[in-house]
Amino acid sequence: MLTFTKAFHYAVSFCYILVIAVFFQSCEMIQDESLEEKERRLDSIYQKIRETLNTSCTYDSDCRQIALGSKACGGPNAYLVYSVSSCSPDEINLLVNSYNQLENQISGEEDIISDCALVEPHDSLVCDNQVCKGLSYH
Repeated sequence: MLTFTKAFHYAVSFCYILVIAVFFQSCEMIQDESLEEKERRLDSIYQKIRETLNTSCTYDSDCRQIALGSKACGGPNAYLVYSVSSCSPDEINLLVNSYNQLENQISGEEDIISDCALVEPHDSLVCDNQVCKGLSYH
């Protein structure tokens, strides 16, 4: 026979199960939101990199390149060219490292697949008409 105490115990157990189910469902939603937030942050960092990069130069020695991105199977997505006389190398390095780490984290968590094509650095950097340019001979 079902007594009040047993009925109360069953009701409380059901509530616990319901709370746990809602908690796990909300964890999945938070995880999705977290991925969306990471992608927004990645876009924001990329925009900041583009705003910070400057290619204005006087000499070839002003020009540098830095690997951007982190392909799922290794290597960067591109090499960015910039001028040390027109922007702070430390700021560029900090932004690009943040971008690369976040992209690598997203790729690892989401099992992202990339084309695995090898992106090589520019063979040389020149200041052409006061603009840094990367030259590739292959």
